[in-house]
Formats: sequence, C-alpha cells, structure tokens
Amino acid sequence: MEKATTEFDGCDGALWHVIHDESSGNIEIDSTLYRYEDKSLQPDELGFKYHILTFKEEDHNSAEVLTAYIGDVRHFIDNHGKAGYNGVMVKAKSIPKKTIKQMFLTVLANWKFPDKTIRAVLKGV
Repeated sequence: MEKATTEFDGCDGALWHVIHDESSGNIEIDSTLYRYEDKSLQPDELGFKYHILTFKEEDHNSAEVLTAYIGDVRHFIDNHGKAGYNGVMVKAKSIPKKTIKQMFLTVLANWKFPDKTIRAVLKGV
C-alpha cells in the first residue's frame, strides 16, 4: 500500500467540498489542509484520531459527526467526496473541543442548515 503524499502528511485538519460540473457531469473535490505548527501530537497505537463532520449539499436535514482513526487523509477525503459528501475533519487534541464545535457550527450555518439540525449535530462532538 502506497503511503499518502507528502502534501497530506502531518495533516491536522481539512475542509473539503464537492464541485459538480453540470456540463460534463464530473465532480471535483476542492480541499484545504491545515497544520498547527505549535502542536507536536504523537499518534497512539492506532494512529491519529479525528473529529469529522460530513454532509451532503442537497440534504439540509442531516449531517454526521463521528470520531475515527484515519490513516490516509487523502483517501478518506477522496472516498467521501466521490460519494457526494462535503466535510471538515480536525485531529483530536490539536485544538480545544469548543473550537471544533464552533468550526462545525460555522460550516453548517454557512451551508444554510436549519438551527435544529445544527444543534442535533453539535451534540455529537
């Protein structure tokens, strides 16, 4: 199995969204990676754990929050993007949970999710 590219190595967080090309029917995944220089986190025996928010643009009644060990960030984002999911992921313990909740809230609010859905999703963080 090939190791993730250097671009994704040391990724502390990522934001991605799916862009649909109506004329060709193709999709493109636009992603932004974050690295927090002041943190020197060490993986535990399973690797790094991430707090993850995923949602589909057309379904504003549901979004999913989970915590998972992610070994290959690029592969995770590509798979979810190809399935039509937008998302945010943040490495656990890289920033306070309160900040992660605020990030998830801001993303969902910017995508015009109803307050009821946002409150339900944030309970899972």
